Amino acid sequence: MGIPYYTSSMFVTYLDGDKAWDLIEKKVMGQDVDLDDLYPEHFITEVTSARNEENIKPLLFPDEQYHMFGAECDNYAITSYGRIFNANLSTQSKVYFYQEDIKVCVRLNKINFAPEFMKHGWSFDIDEIKRRYDENKWRYNYKGKTHNVKN
Repeated sequence: MGIPYYTSSMFVTYLDGDKAWDLIEKKVMGQDVDLDDLYPEHFITEVTSARNEENIKPLLFPDEQYHMFGAECDNYAITSYGRIFNANLSTQSKVYFYQEDIKVCVRLNKINFAPEFMKHGWSFDIDEIKRRYDENKWRYNYKGKTHNVKN
């Protein structure tokens, strides 16, 4: 690995410049090279998937199911109880209840729960999900107002 230019914790990936140029030269010369060798272990999907499952499973109720998102929402999971988790931080995101749907923003993507529940074969009942949120005192917004927040 190279010497980090940035000191911020936001920039955590520093590729080895010499190794990168070596692989680029080999690729240009027509050799078969694996560019994945440049990236650290936390970029390997198999490693991150296993770690995400380890982080999510203790947060679930016994009969609660979950599905990990991919692509732009990588490291986030939706559950059959209407919860969204950040698997890296093991935290639950606050959702927004609407009359006909429940929504949440993950990074720059808006996720509507009804289509996600249908994709995974889960029953979508807003009243049941809201009841669970109230019973467990999970934070949510409802019609623009924040509920279940300690003052």
